[in-house]
Amino acid sequence: MGTYGAAPGIAPEEVRHAKLIVVWGNNVTWCNLHLTPLINSARRDGARVVVIDPKRVKIAEQADLHLALRPGTDVVLAWAIAAELERRAGSTATSSRVTSRASRPSWRRRAATPRGGGADLRVPEADIRQLAAWYHTLSPAAISVGNGLERNQNGGSGIRAVFALPALAGKWGVTGAGW
Repeated sequence: MGTYGAAPGIAPEEVRHAKLIVVWGNNVTWCNLHLTPLINSARRDGARVVVIDPKRVKIAEQADLHLALRPGTDVVLAWAIAAELERRAGSTATSSRVTSRASRPSWRRRAATPRGGGADLRVPEADIRQLAAWYHTLSPAAISVGNGLERNQNGGSGIRAVFALPALAGKWGVTGAGW
């Protein structure tokens, strides 16, 4: 509610239509078992799967890319992805429409870069750039956020930062896109 108001996320069933699925802090093979067959269906149709989780959970073993970030650094990773999206000009137009000048995302004022973020996160810079490249080019893209992000003092900020990515990249308004 604090990020988007009453705007709902996508229905879980829409995940099967995504071309990119980002599973962020969500051990879907145990905690959201209903998503596993939908993700598998999307993969059979050519979707890529990225898992962001400190642990190599079962879904990470099957993913196209696994970012094993340091716990509690989800905000930094989201900022680094957003900064890379802006460098790729993937979110400039949408960002201008969705945010007012006064509320422009804080990564514009911070030195959020895949290089700097990678050091803080313990995630290779190349992996951050790869995720941003896929998120920029593959549509529709869905993000499934689990409760793993909530387990630290930065949890709320991490979730809000992740939830901002679809708006910044224009990943709204079509089946299978959003969070």
